[in-house]
Amino acid sequence: MPSQLQRRLARFLDASVAHQVNAVEGEPHNDNVAAPTPAELLDPAHKPPHNTHRHWLGGPFGQVTRNVQGIMIHGTSGWPSYASAGGFRERYECVDDWDWKDSVVPAHWGNDHAIGPQYFIDPNGTIFALIGPENLEGDARFTWHSNAMSFVALGIENSDGGDSGSIVPANHPQLFRRLNPNAPATDLAGMKLFALLHPTNAEDVILLWFAVFPDYDGPGDTADINHRYAGWKNTLFSERDYRSLALLCRFLLEHNGLPRNFPLLPYASSEFDTADAGLFRKLLMADPLRDQIAATLGLAQALQAGGNAFAQAYAPTHARLWSRFFGVDGGRVSTPCFRGIISHLINGGHRCPGPLFEWHRFAREVWDWWWYPFDFKAMSPPSLLETSRRPYQHAHGNTPLIEYYFDANGSAADYSARRVPLSLLPQFNVPADVPVYALANGIAIAGRLRGNADAVNPGFLLVRHEVFHQGDHGRINYNQAPTTVWSLTTFLQSTGFTLDNLSAANPDWLNRFVIRLKECELAVAFRAANPNIAALNRGWAHQTAPTPGAGARPTTGTGIERDAAEYRRIANDLIAGQVVRFPRETDENLTAVRILLGDYLGTPATLPVGASGIQVEIFSADKLGVPGATFGVISANGQDWWRGVVAASQAEALPFGELPGSGMAWQYFLTAFLSWINTTTWNSEWPKYGATDPNTHLPLPTPARPNSRLVS
Repeated sequence: MPSQLQRRLARFLDASVAHQVNAVEGEPHNDNVAAPTPAELLDPAHKPPHNTHRHWLGGPFGQVTRNVQGIMIHGTSGWPSYASAGGFRERYECVDDWDWKDSVVPAHWGNDHAIGPQYFIDPNGTIFALIGPENLEGDARFTWHSNAMSFVALGIENSDGGDSGSIVPANHPQLFRRLNPNAPATDLAGMKLFALLHPTNAEDVILLWFAVFPDYDGPGDTADINHRYAGWKNTLFSERDYRSLALLCRFLLEHNGLPRNFPLLPYASSEFDTADAGLFRKLLMADPLRDQIAATLGLAQALQAGGNAFAQAYAPTHARLWSRFFGVDGGRVSTPCFRGIISHLINGGHRCPGPLFEWHRFAREVWDWWWYPFDFKAMSPPSLLETSRRPYQHAHGNTPLIEYYFDANGSAADYSARRVPLSLLPQFNVPADVPVYALANGIAIAGRLRGNADAVNPGFLLVRHEVFHQGDHGRINYNQAPTTVWSLTTFLQSTGFTLDNLSAANPDWLNRFVIRLKECELAVAFRAANPNIAALNRGWAHQTAPTPGAGARPTTGTGIERDAAEYRRIANDLIAGQVVRFPRETDENLTAVRILLGDYLGTPATLPVGASGIQVEIFSADKLGVPGATFGVISANGQDWWRGVVAASQAEALPFGELPGSGMAWQYFLTAFLSWINTTTWNSEWPKYGATDPNTHLPLPTPARPNSRLVS
């Protein structure tokens, strides 16, 4: 079991539901109430009686599921609260599972025994195990979460309430509270905030953001929202949901031997797109297992021919071929097939997780790749750098989800040629209008925002990363602790940044920071103005129960209050151009600032030599096997901000969080480090695809990662 990945999600895990469900596994099946009459099923005023004897539905529900080919992401139609986990418990125990079905004619009471996923994540980021291994160790149990796909995919429900009939804020003034009632239509650009309280005494304060059209300009399948997602309530997934979902998926992928693979077009739909031969060919071409899958589907020759030849081969049985690509053929499992993470929409019976789930940011948070900090233009000499932003920042339904290292237009030599001649530091000549991006996922440690070029006191961002690389025979062993690596990107400029609203001029991490700051300050102010709302006070005091031994978490209200105060302090210092230290990851009382792979960081400022550019340092206390590594002084050593950050890092609960106190570290050149880590990661990922030689049936050797996702 990948214990290091398990440890990272343990403090967000709640196993109480699985514990209760597992306790009745051996109870005999006994529906001990009379079935309702047809007339009773049509009466909305009288919910049918439910069982009092708790038991499991008959198999295959609850049986060990072994042929896992992927993970399916859902968006729940239920109440967006931790209390929905209790609803899944009641279904799995075959008790109170009656729902009023008002989306069908005639409307009626329906009984959906055992419908639900293996895991559920609430908007505050709590991960609920619903059935099976309570600490996630061991084989998952089968549940009905997506028709035939249930046999090949694990399900994760996310409580966004995007298509829930209950999510109509204007109709529920006692449950939904607009926290800024005197504000204009939006609290931030294209977004408005509500607080949700559950209609029972089991409240938590859920802060829900709603997209407001046409002002909302964020990622999503928004161009087709009225056609494909009629009735969608436009709730946005919370940052805490994304964080926990990424941690859970990283663990489940490794635990089940699955690659961190995503479809090229993650918003594709089994309901709307199966007849589009060109789209299906793109999905197939982008998959590393494409040749074997195409051969199994009888499309090998047509795949190479493309165009009309592929369309003619695909069209007669396109619906079946689409399903087989994702692992099911009628009632049978179909392999080889796509292995990785998909939506319920892409090959299931429900349009979730919906149009506003940010697939491109989620994929970046799951991946362990490192990407170049700036791009070269396509089809150009190496001297031309890309000045347009990467499209995933405003990704829509037809935006390809590609990998910006393996799909880079420039080579390692092109990037090396940009290094400032004779400089002893890793500085690169980059024009001032070129976007600069984060190298990898990590936690922000310190930074300074500069609205203009300043070679003496430049903008910078220091990030701590975890690098998993230890293992045997080319496979990374996730039972072994990662090595801590830091990146320091200096001479960053953020012209026009603001902490008053969301802005394209802001670094991506700053926009997420602004969302958390705004929601916390509005919530604190609302509670101060409304001290006698009993449900709000109960929700404010809600205490999430973590897995035993994982450590206490603050109450919901305490977390909001502390983030409001600390984020405001940081915001004021950022506005003043001061160096800030961000919350520690191990501090349960504050929310750390995550940096995502490929986050926009700003543009190049002025280097000491007078030209525009950036400085990119990658270093670690423990030496890694990167060619050309050198041991030397970190450029910030001796500066006041560095001394303060080093002192603060010693308070991290784990040794890996401590910066080198001496200011000396192992340092790695950009292209050498990226080549080393991405080759290491890819060599470990490739065997998970299960590619074999059709003649010998032996595993195929690891190929160089192809640029296959750049397909036309």
